[in-house]
Amino acid sequence: MMALTRRTFLIACLAPWPLVRSGEARAADTSRERAMTIEHVVLSLTNGVRTGRRLAPLDQSDALAAIARRHSQDMLTRGYFDHCTPEGLHSADRIAKGGLRFDATGENIYMIKDTAAGPADLASAMVKGWMNSRGHRANILAPDYRVVGVGVVATPRIVLTTQLFGG
Repeated sequence: MMALTRRTFLIACLAPWPLVRSGEARAADTSRERAMTIEHVVLSLTNGVRTGRRLAPLDQSDALAAIARRHSQDMLTRGYFDHCTPEGLHSADRIAKGGLRFDATGENIYMIKDTAAGPADLASAMVKGWMNSRGHRANILAPDYRVVGVGVVATPRIVLTTQLFGG
C-alpha cells in the first residue's frame, strides 16, 4: 500500500470534484462584496479569539490581504487546495515575492463548498474550523504575529479563504 502525503490525499479527495466550472473563476468577481464581508468578519472573529485569550489583536494588512486573495483566486482558478502552489511556492515565498518582510509568517486556508449560508455564518464556520485544528489554532494564537491579511474568493458554489499572518 502506498503512503499518502497530505497533499496527495487532498488531491485524491478533490480530484472527482472540480473546483471550477466553466466561467466560475470570472464569476468570483461578481461576489466581491460578499467576499469582503466574509473577510471583515473573519478578521473580527480572529481578533475576538485573540483578545479573549489576552493576546493583542492583529492589525489588518491590506498588502497581506492582497497576497492572500491572490492565493485564494489561484487555488480556485487552477483547481487545487493547498498551502503550496503547484510550482512549490509556500506562503513565506508568496509573501516575500509580494515585497513584504517578516521575522515570522503563517497561513491558514479554508474551503467551504456549501455557500448558501450568509457571510457571518461562513466566517464563523471558518474560524471555528481553524480553532479545532492544532496548527491553525497555533497561527491564530501566536503572540509574535502583529498583522493579518484575509483573502476570500466566493462563487455560487465555493468559498476559498486564505489567512496570512506576519510578525
